[in-house]
Amino acid sequence: MWSDFLYFSKTERTITLVLMVVVVVLLTGLFVKPYLHLPDDEDAMEADSLAVRQFDEEMERQRSVASSPLGHRSKEKPCPPVKMHPFDPNSADSTELRELGLSAFVAHNIVGYRRAGGRFRNVRKLSEIYGMDDSTFRRLEPFVRIEPQPSRRTDSTKVVGRPVGRRMEFVRQEKFPEGTKVDVNQADTTELKKVPGVGSVIAAMIVGYRERLGGYHDVNQLLEVRYVTPELLRWFVVGTVELRKVRVNHDGLERMRMHPYINFYQAKAFVQYRRKEGKIESLSPFTFYTEEFTEKDLQRIAPYVSFD
Repeated sequence: MWSDFLYFSKTERTITLVLMVVVVVLLTGLFVKPYLHLPDDEDAMEADSLAVRQFDEEMERQRSVASSPLGHRSKEKPCPPVKMHPFDPNSADSTELRELGLSAFVAHNIVGYRRAGGRFRNVRKLSEIYGMDDSTFRRLEPFVRIEPQPSRRTDSTKVVGRPVGRRMEFVRQEKFPEGTKVDVNQADTTELKKVPGVGSVIAAMIVGYRERLGGYHDVNQLLEVRYVTPELLRWFVVGTVELRKVRVNHDGLERMRMHPYINFYQAKAFVQYRRKEGKIESLSPFTFYTEEFTEKDLQRIAPYVSFD
């Protein structure tokens, strides 16, 4: 009787064995877990938060470095103790400039400016040094003492600076002496930049406008170039030159309107006239085209049209 009750089939014995193994494993895990020190969810969240904070701190540090002028101030050597005293920016060396509280970057720019031939002729010139902020300049201004120097021509040279990497590069640019005359139709941008008051931008604009016009026939035409002032005209002359002209009997509307002195409606008037009346012999008929031309317009256009 009892043997029948305790009898298990092969399948039942297998299932019973598996269940016993599972129970043993679970019980073992309950007893061993306290000794494993595995982080629970709260510990994991704390570790994640710490990693996020560390990442944010590192990003903030990098941003602060990048936001400093030229991103290099954090690498500068510590400034020596500040000792304010009278100084001449034309003779003070980098050590003395650093003792006045200037950064290595600004001190380098001051010395580089002088080496390139520049000179501080007044206190305000010091404020124009690249990297000099207003608060630092106001602190230095009462101590600046500029020693007088023998007078010399101030229009023969000019010192220009440009950022190169983390430093400023200063170049001595030769300028023409007073009385020099430059042919505005022959000079290239390199020669034009030697005129005091003319830099790269104005030189390029003078050449560009010359190409659009077909050449200058009057030096006063330079006043039509942006940034050119009447004071600059004394440096220029118009030499003998053959102007490039608009052929009003052959050029199309688009070609004619490319000239600075001829607009769309004026070009259209030329085209319509030659279609109806034939060859254009002079500008006289266009004095009656009062909607398209003024007397001043015709005077400006006259040197630049050809009736061939």
